Amino acid sequence: MATLTRTIAPGSRKDIVVQCKAQGGIDAVFAQGDALSAEVWPANLSSRLLVASASWYTSKGRQTGYDQGQVVLSLTSAQSATLQPSGRYWLRVFRTLSGTSETEEIATVLLKVRRPSPA
Repeated sequence: MATLTRTIAPGSRKDIVVQCKAQGGIDAVFAQGDALSAEVWPANLSSRLLVASASWYTSKGRQTGYDQGQVVLSLTSAQSATLQPSGRYWLRVFRTLSGTSETEEIATVLLKVRRPSPA
């Protein structure tokens, strides 16, 4: 599982598209009924800070997302406002396999928070 790095400004809305990879580096494929979830953790992984939105990335209806292993993660401006400027966080993506309670981490994004621009 590769780690992506993305930046965000405090108080801004952000959508992040993630291509999930299977072992060997090939694009992952998931089942239609798999449920997605995402959490933001401080870099030291002390405790979950917030829950982000996660859904299949459909590319404006041109694909299913699960067949391509692509997920879109969304943070609201209110959520990103809670992040410390110059902070680093892990945005962890999980799926629960269809028809089970089995959950696995499928992607990790290193989220770097920019310092606000001087006024």
